[in-house]
Amino acid sequence: MKKRIIAILIVLLVIGLGGFFGIRAYRKHKMNANPVKAVSVEVFSSFYSMGPDSKSYDGNVVVNNQQNVRIPEQNVVNELKVSEGMVVHPGDVLLTYDMTSANLELEMMNAQLFQYQANLTVRQHELDKLKATVPLEDLPPEPQPQPEPEPQPDKDNNSGTASPTDAQQETEKPKEEPQPEQPTENPGTPGEGAPDEGAPEPEPVPTRAELTAAIRDKEKQINTAYYQVEMQKLNIQKKELKLAQGEVRATITGVVQKADVSEEARASGEPCIVVTAQQAVTVQIHVDEMEVKKMKLGTEAQIFSYDNSYYYSGSITEIGMEPDPNYYGYAEYETSWYPITISVDQDDPEQPVLKNGDWLSVTISSGVEEDQEEEKLITIPTFMVNEEDGRSFVMKDVNGHLARQYVSTGKSYYGSFVEIRSGLSMTDYIAFPYSENAVEGKACVRTDDIQSIK
Repeated sequence: MKKRIIAILIVLLVIGLGGFFGIRAYRKHKMNANPVKAVSVEVFSSFYSMGPDSKSYDGNVVVNNQQNVRIPEQNVVNELKVSEGMVVHPGDVLLTYDMTSANLELEMMNAQLFQYQANLTVRQHELDKLKATVPLEDLPPEPQPQPEPEPQPDKDNNSGTASPTDAQQETEKPKEEPQPEQPTENPGTPGEGAPDEGAPEPEPVPTRAELTAAIRDKEKQINTAYYQVEMQKLNIQKKELKLAQGEVRATITGVVQKADVSEEARASGEPCIVVTAQQAVTVQIHVDEMEVKKMKLGTEAQIFSYDNSYYYSGSITEIGMEPDPNYYGYAEYETSWYPITISVDQDDPEQPVLKNGDWLSVTISSGVEEDQEEEKLITIPTFMVNEEDGRSFVMKDVNGHLARQYVSTGKSYYGSFVEIRSGLSMTDYIAFPYSENAVEGKACVRTDDIQSIK
């Protein structure tokens, strides 16, 4: 009988150990199978970079034999700088605008920015106050009031006769002087010690769940306030750029054939200034609204022709102030596209002549020396950051397996990508945190293909 029990126990032990190690092996196999993709933080930061590095754009050749200048209806001409018959070169001022109204608009925009910044500061202080609040569950219990002791009866009074001591005390008591009557307070006016009916009631202490919800709501308000501040800064930069270029410059070398800014000429719909060139080759590219503010007239450009594989040099001669409604570019965030015109130097007789429609790669110099470059920000897409209990985290590659890494976030750019202030470095790799496989311990492989992470 005992041998049978021992045999059964041994069988059960073997089955249990087999099941334990089998489940463990299965879990290990599941964690290592189908590893998730992790992308370099440096790739994200360079892809979404806001820094001053030089950038390349694709564009096409536009052979302009004539520059036509039309004056927008809302613009007021301050001074016409040219006359018929003058020879002008790229960068020469043709006319200037009166920017008084634009300056007033800029002042109003700066005032609005101050309000947005003040709102952001208030929201941040409110968030700090919420984070410092102790939830109701963690408060110490209030002390219970102690009952007052009951008065003890005087044994000497039980006989019904006053003791000599009592009589002596009675005779020694001084006679009370009559006190003048005190004026009666108006019952309708609260006197000293009366409760102030207008005093605000103390705020109720929130529970832990209420406090967590309030913190999340306040963080959303802060993100919205950040967006308002950044958008207003961008609008101000665009307005300042327009103010700085409150003038029209020549984009080609040629002769002024017409220069008339009268009301009749403007109302006719015809160009007010016409410059005719003998030969002018220009390139047009488009940049998004984040890059257009970095463009400066006269900035050098390096140009490569896909058609003849030759390199050319040039410079920016015109920056579009209004977005091109007919151009559709690619960007990871919603944006408008602005035309940039570049005049191409073709002084070298050995270089092939560029033709209208030729496709080119244009590299714009940042104009910033290496020792003056700002420290590159770490920016990653917002969809690479998850949140739990009010704390932001990413799934980071640690020795080939995912691990949760808490991070401190900063500015948010158009809701598409966010600044990482601490918790990550350029050498780290992170995975998409919302996948069902994005769990700690899951095997991962590194890649530079951003499109493969989801």
